Amino acid sequence: MGNKKKRLIQLQSNCKFGLTVLLICLLQIMQMTSGQAQLISDEALDKIVYKKIAEFPLETQFSIGYVSDGEVSFEGVIHSASGFQKIDNAHSVFEIGSITKVFTAYLLASAVKSGEIDLDDDIWEELESQESDQPKITYEQLSNHTSGLPRLSDHVVSHMVDAADPYKAYGAEELQEYINDTLKLENDPGQKYSYSNVGAGLLGFSVARILGGEYRDVMKREVLDRIKMSSSFLTPEDVKTNLVGGIGFAGKPTVNWHFGALGGAGCMLSTAQDMMLFIKANFKKSKELKLMRKKTFEVNEYLDMGLGWHIIKSTEGHTLYFHNGGTGGYTSFLSLDTKRKLGVVILTNVSGFHPKMTDIDKMGFSLMKELGKGK
Repeated sequence: MGNKKKRLIQLQSNCKFGLTVLLICLLQIMQMTSGQAQLISDEALDKIVYKKIAEFPLETQFSIGYVSDGEVSFEGVIHSASGFQKIDNAHSVFEIGSITKVFTAYLLASAVKSGEIDLDDDIWEELESQESDQPKITYEQLSNHTSGLPRLSDHVVSHMVDAADPYKAYGAEELQEYINDTLKLENDPGQKYSYSNVGAGLLGFSVARILGGEYRDVMKREVLDRIKMSSSFLTPEDVKTNLVGGIGFAGKPTVNWHFGALGGAGCMLSTAQDMMLFIKANFKKSKELKLMRKKTFEVNEYLDMGLGWHIIKSTEGHTLYFHNGGTGGYTSFLSLDTKRKLGVVILTNVSGFHPKMTDIDKMGFSLMKELGKGK
């Protein structure tokens, strides 16, 4: 296998959730302590965020939002030649990568609540596969990563002609070709958690078709407009202002990603301001959001799956809903605790393939830990 092909395969995943990151997450949660209730102090922000920004390339930005007891705060910082500088970037737009999967799950939950889909429906009733003996895969299994589909198929990798923008050539025709001719499962559906970008992309494609349109149009109408996320987008071309340029793993500017027919896996761009609207929506009564947070599969004693969400269970009895994302020029973190009404979002233009990208998750859970003191 040539070096170029190896690099394309390394770029195959737009989400960095894996065993190493999961262990980091669990360790952060297990270490939660009690103390006096407070928002995040300047001293804590300095320790958790500001002192670490020098580890990232020049022009790296962090756009951070957090909420506790209804009080919302935003922090922005950029790595400049003279060190770090605080900036106002709550309205700046970043790719959020695989956090898109949570919003794809919202689209599914909306279709379930409207009676268009049942979570146990067989996806092959809507998708046309020429494989008559294809085992049943449900919408729930696509959303909680138990479908048996691979993280990325060889068929998708074979269409990655541009390492800088690997998904852009994979359109509806290619996806239908995969469904018809080359789709193979790694294990029986419903038996094992196995993170799948293909599955999430297929979920968005199928649900949008049932709802009468293409993923991007249906997502805007059914999800983004409903939460009033007016500064969130489904393609880079839709962003007219405030788009922060991505920085590749080598510290150089890089292009934005396009996801073709696999948009449900990671095509969304957003701001800390808009993501905070989504976090706060989870603290209100919403049948769709409540359905997403319901346990659908137990991975192990520390981790369950909802629809789109990874549900982390701490030894102190707290439950955190979590997802992260990584593309060629961006890394993101999202976590919330509905019982204690806490939430943190971090958006950065750090590549998901930067050697320090796992520190973003460490920062996020450390900030959640600070918010949870005394609660």
